[in-house]
Amino acid sequence: MSSRAWATFRAVRVGIFALAALLSLGWTIVLTVLLLREWRAYDISQRAIVIVSLVINGVSAILLYLMIVVHFRLWLDAARVAFVLHFQLASARSKTTRCARCRFLPRIGFL
Repeated sequence: MSSRAWATFRAVRVGIFALAALLSLGWTIVLTVLLLREWRAYDISQRAIVIVSLVINGVSAILLYLMIVVHFRLWLDAARVAFVLHFQLASARSKTTRCARCRFLPRIGFL
C-alpha cells in the first residue's frame, strides 16, 4: 500500500470513528437528560431499558475514541468493531422483542 493511500485511509478512518463517537456521546447525553427528567414517570422496566441503552452508548463512545487513538491493527480493529456492533444490535433487539412487562415497540417479524 502506498504512503498516499495509507494516509487517506487513516484520515477517513479517523473521521468516521470521530463522527460515530460524537453521535454516540450525543445520544448518551440525550438519554441521560431524558432519564433524569422522567425518572418518576417511568416504571422499573422503562428505567432499565434506558439505563442499559445509556451504558451501551457510553461504552461505545469510549471504544470508538480508543479506536481513533490506538495504533491500527487490522484484527484488533475488527474485534473492536465487532464488539461495538454486537452490543448495539443486542440493545436494539432487546428493545424490539416482546416481554411480559415492557411493550414499547411491536415485535419485528424477522427478529
